[in-house]
Amino acid sequence: MTPRLSPLRLSIVDFLGVFVPGAVWALLMITTLEVFGWTEFSGTSTPLSAIRRLLGISQAPPVNPSFGLPFYTGLALFSLLLGYLVKAFSARPAEWIAVCLKRAISKKFRKACRQCKADYRFPYPAAYRDQDYFSSIGEIVRKRLGQDWERLPGYQPFESCKRLLRVYAPALWEEAQQREAQIRFLVSLSLASLYSTALAIAATLIAFFRQQGTANALAWLIASAFVSVLLSTTLWTRRHREVEDVYLSTLIADRLPISLRNEAGSSEENGENDGN
Repeated sequence: MTPRLSPLRLSIVDFLGVFVPGAVWALLMITTLEVFGWTEFSGTSTPLSAIRRLLGISQAPPVNPSFGLPFYTGLALFSLLLGYLVKAFSARPAEWIAVCLKRAISKKFRKACRQCKADYRFPYPAAYRDQDYFSSIGEIVRKRLGQDWERLPGYQPFESCKRLLRVYAPALWEEAQQREAQIRFLVSLSLASLYSTALAIAATLIAFFRQQGTANALAWLIASAFVSVLLSTTLWTRRHREVEDVYLSTLIADRLPISLRNEAGSSEENGENDGN
């Protein structure tokens, strides 16, 4: 690993994880304005129709406005802002939705959650307490921090493990950061797909009561619902995988020779100094 390049790679991954979901949310906001009155509503108002209007390739009324560089620049900045806002608050709602979906489709999981719901939420301690390696994770945290992980604040022992990786194994920490950026990308898109489903339901009802065609709205609803289920189940699986990878990396880092730890820390410090 070249430490001085690591922040650049992380920045690119994080930027794409913010901008792309932000662009999706911006498109949904424009579609919302179309559905609820920015333009004369018709049963064809969908995110696809909004994209066509923004790109100036739609021939359907109303007549497309002329968009210039300032508009697209402002839209890009607005997308970036939306991406950061969604990133800040979307983790818990998206996780709650994923848990509810898991409970709905898994009878075994539903019965297990009745005993202690908190243990089945991130970082899912109930899923790992019976694993042989989990006691080793607890011992590592206690040895390094002088406290049992149950007494520490935050999402434990996951957060403590990540901070220990940052100190003792920067390369493994970088992998964990990249996976976290991917998870946040999924979280934002999962919440966006759920919002799109709700918006499609509203568009279908409006088209129905106004006696307009509902075919496009129904197609939008079906596609959004399918993507919502797909992203929620994927998020559940990938989130568990993120926790497992951090625990595995912590076990690896704890077995590294002290000389390698010192070398990793010195290399990272030199890289930061060179950057300054």
